[in-house]
Amino acid sequence: MNSIFSFTPARLVKGKTRWDILFYQTRPGESNKTRFRLTFDLNRIYNLKDREKRGLFIVKVLNASLLQEGYPFLSPEYIQSVFKAAMYPENDNRPKLPLNEAIALARDIKCTSDREFSNKGYRSMYRIFLKWAEQLGIENMSVCQFDSIFAIRFMDHCLLNRNVSNNTYNNYLAAIRIMFKELKIRGYVDDNPFDNIPKKKAQPKKRRNFDEYEKKAVLKAVKEDDIWLFRALLLMYTGFLRTTELRRLKFANFDLGKGVINLSPEQTKNWYPKTVTLPKQILPYFLNPEFAKYPANYFVFGTGLKPHPREECGKHALYRKHERILKQLLKKGHLQDISGLTWYSWKDTGMTDATDSINLKDVQTQAGHQSIEETMRYVHPHQLNEGMRNYRQDLFDNL
Repeated sequence: MNSIFSFTPARLVKGKTRWDILFYQTRPGESNKTRFRLTFDLNRIYNLKDREKRGLFIVKVLNASLLQEGYPFLSPEYIQSVFKAAMYPENDNRPKLPLNEAIALARDIKCTSDREFSNKGYRSMYRIFLKWAEQLGIENMSVCQFDSIFAIRFMDHCLLNRNVSNNTYNNYLAAIRIMFKELKIRGYVDDNPFDNIPKKKAQPKKRRNFDEYEKKAVLKAVKEDDIWLFRALLLMYTGFLRTTELRRLKFANFDLGKGVINLSPEQTKNWYPKTVTLPKQILPYFLNPEFAKYPANYFVFGTGLKPHPREECGKHALYRKHERILKQLLKKGHLQDISGLTWYSWKDTGMTDATDSINLKDVQTQAGHQSIEETMRYVHPHQLNEGMRNYRQDLFDNL
């Protein structure tokens, strides 16, 4: 915003009788900069080393961030009040914890999960937040004074400086909000500063469904290339299993007598147990001797996408092998366009196809969703609405 509301960087002025911070801002509608000299209560600090340290801290934050917002969005009065956030109020009896230590504590609390994917997300958020706080010079301020203004500034940083998508922005917001929730529970903050920040509108999916020709071509190619990838595809398409659930899947989860897969809370995304019913058409691929010979404790899709006693397949293994097959089909001319087609497209395609054939409630149950709305997020509407095509009204007869 400097191009609209210019400013001259702040500097610490050490006068004989008083110290203050000098900077210039341009008021709206004016061409000349206005000078401001604010003390920020520096002169109440009698130790000159401490006073200088405090003054330089204020200068750093002003120049790194606050002045760039432009007058009057941050008035001199507000700017001066902001820095009280880095000092502990004398009458504040809450547990005192610097911001950097508080966010580290929240990270450690959340990383007690046995799910490495969740832990990785919180560790990443800790690094992003701490780096921002250090750049702003507020890492040692009291966490109890980290308010909604600072929270908004952090989310603006994620959106503008890190250039994240709306979906990633929402993921960041959810993670940091949960971390501050832990601090609120423990009394380090009175209110969660991220609670009132709204989510961004979700962006449209880039992936698309397979059409009828593409489904048959890819299914045939996958079956010929790797029977285990083919089995995983069947479970994605008809069982609506997530990739993380496929990776955690063990032979013990299969009850082939009943034709179901029983997933424990530790294996599902939402920590709810889930039972997936295998359609009769695909059961033969799991009833054959090759599948039945493995011990119950083996991962179905282990290292190399083969059954393994200890290690599940890599996070991107299914995606990459599937993508390789798509590119081969494209190169051979068997597919004309693979843009928008991904491994996860099979789940969307499967749920869309299922809603055309069976009760929507059954689709929701198979997916393990808590609401119909959640299920419908995976369903891609058809270009042609057959229901409306066949809709008729006597009103239009004999006009």
